[in-house]
Amino acid sequence: MENLTVILLLVSAIAANAASFPFIFNNLLRVDCGVTGETTETYNNQSWFPDSFFIDPGKTTRISSSPNVPQVMTTLRYFPDGEDKQNCYRLPLINTEKFIFRAGFYYGNYDGKSQPPIFDLSLGGQKWATVNSSATTDVPVFQELIYAPRNDNISVCLAGRKEYGSGTPFISSLEATYLDEHETSNRTVYGIMRNGTAYHLVARLNFGGYDQVIEPWSGWSRTCEERLNRYWTPQPMPGYTNLTFVPITCTGTAYENSPPLSVINTAISPTTASQSIYVPINFPTTTPQSAYIVLYFYQDLGPTKKMLNIGMDVAGRCCRRC
Repeated sequence: MENLTVILLLVSAIAANAASFPFIFNNLLRVDCGVTGETTETYNNQSWFPDSFFIDPGKTTRISSSPNVPQVMTTLRYFPDGEDKQNCYRLPLINTEKFIFRAGFYYGNYDGKSQPPIFDLSLGGQKWATVNSSATTDVPVFQELIYAPRNDNISVCLAGRKEYGSGTPFISSLEATYLDEHETSNRTVYGIMRNGTAYHLVARLNFGGYDQVIEPWSGWSRTCEERLNRYWTPQPMPGYTNLTFVPITCTGTAYENSPPLSVINTAISPTTASQSIYVPINFPTTTPQSAYIVLYFYQDLGPTKKMLNIGMDVAGRCCRRC
């Protein structure tokens, strides 16, 4: 039986840039973009600060609520003069440790044009991602980066580009999660990272699972569950056996980057001994990049031992086995 969970992140070098961190709550900074007023909003026992503390330009608006969209995503800030101009959030961070940065975008046809824009997102003056808000029409789009900045001055910027066509940059939410205090079993999460580098999330998948391990903004805090504000996407796989194990002892903290117990307790397995497991991953079609791939396996081997062959198939060519 193979318990297979995949985290895939692209590695790129990024530099940083902004101040000090009075807004942190439980190692998290959560910014509700576009909300009016200067008071903290609370959703599911989690505190979200108005973005007016962190940015001046732009206009704000509210979208009609939807059962599929968290309340925090129903407000946004947009930048009508954002074509080829940087509009930046300056996040006050107190040190140069690792953070998970997550930006959320929900278009919701707020402008009545039915034309979701495409624009660039940058961190510390270096491109983070191209945001395509039309990728999904009725659910938010998220971009996530794990980043170890070179200094304590961080800016997150949005800018339109003429080559993308007309479109006004906008943003619904922004989060920063401090990682280095989350050490378990003498391990530091993402310990191989160096300052000034970044991991751009491609996929974080919970194979065999049917539910989101940490629901967005759920506030779970159990010791063996997700404590780093990461989202694990459920990924049942047709053509394989989807398994759920009897809950085991809290062992996830012994594994690299401390996966939650709910991830370790689900798996996919071949239906026959001769079948292989093939996991398709849609890497961005950009210039060549390095990739950081973590696979989790769980087997009740008993007195037997097994060997796994792991290969990567790129453009129809198997480039490596181990």
